[in-house]
Amino acid sequence: MTDIQIKYRTGIRRFVAAIVDGMIFIPLAFIDSFTRLHFLNNEFILLLWVALVTALPICYSVLMHFKYGQTLGKMLADVKVVSLSETTNLSFKQALLRDSFYIIVELFALIYFSLHLIQVQEVLPKMQLLDEFDNFGSSVAGVWVLLELISMLANNKRRAIHDFIAGSVVIKREYVTQTI
Repeated sequence: MTDIQIKYRTGIRRFVAAIVDGMIFIPLAFIDSFTRLHFLNNEFILLLWVALVTALPICYSVLMHFKYGQTLGKMLADVKVVSLSETTNLSFKQALLRDSFYIIVELFALIYFSLHLIQVQEVLPKMQLLDEFDNFGSSVAGVWVLLELISMLANNKRRAIHDFIAGSVVIKREYVTQTI
């Protein structure tokens, strides 16, 4: 295997990075459960809270990829996201494009959630609506992750769909040039 091929072999590292990044938000999940129950009778605060909890992981990903080319998980896994040319860091637009699918899905889900939340008065249907919101995001994300894995295995640089959208590539940190 050539040195060129080795620098793109990041699948396991990316998987580890995703687990680490997910663990970062575990405390937020506990706070989220408590907050949702506490504000079921205040639709405005509940909607703001759900929007905030939805936006935080996306903002984390976009800002960390823009500023450092890595999330904390990728730092630990020793991989970095760079422009396809491998000579520059990601621009803000590229970082945003990498997460554009999640941004669009969550935006539609939030709009659906808000429109239905204002129509519901009882606590139980509000809880069911919150469950539907969570299940929708999880279902779509599950399908997306599967498509991303397939796309990674189908090309030499192991680029996932979001890398094609953003014009980016993930490489092992030791192959990043010093000027980046």
